[in-house]
Amino acid sequence: MEPIVVFEILTRNNEKICFECKLTKFNQLRFAVAYVLKEINSIEEKAIFKAL
Repeated sequence: MEPIVVFEILTRNNEKICFECKLTKFNQLRFAVAYVLKEINSIEEKAIFKAL
């Protein structure tokens, strides 16, 4: 018995997509997304300095 996370996504066409994943995989996904967002922010900051 492992906890799961249930995703329910509503598309622009009002189509509902549901899927689930284990909590451990969700946490891996969450950390990976946070890392990518941090990297994007870092790249954008460097680009701002080059524009000046």
